[in-house]
Amino acid sequence: MLGLPKNTELNKQLPKKAIYAKFQMNTSAKDKIDSDIARMSIVNEVSPSRINIAAGEAVKGFYVLCVYLKKKEFDEKNIITISKIIPQKLIMILVYENESRLASISYPTDDDAMGENGKYIH
Repeated sequence: MLGLPKNTELNKQLPKKAIYAKFQMNTSAKDKIDSDIARMSIVNEVSPSRINIAAGEAVKGFYVLCVYLKKKEFDEKNIITISKIIPQKLIMILVYENESRLASISYPTDDDAMGENGKYIH
């Protein structure tokens, strides 16, 4: 999808029910995510174990998460929630019908100037 090397491809479904159970999400949080997100798949892992690339100092590798949306106008907070509960560096592809866009969320270090709510949404 992003033109990444074939060795990085994973295509692992990430069931929402497993996320809800693992992170003990309440009904309200589940309903919010369910209203916007149809399904999620990890489609790539970019790391030294998958391709000939050196690990960075701050980022050793990252995953590409494809998030299939139920509607074009979604609540950004749900994407932020997903980024918080998955303890990996992520680049997300937000897909709605035949449209897609990239999203990444970073949490600043002490040396960085903080964005709104203490995070950067790109």
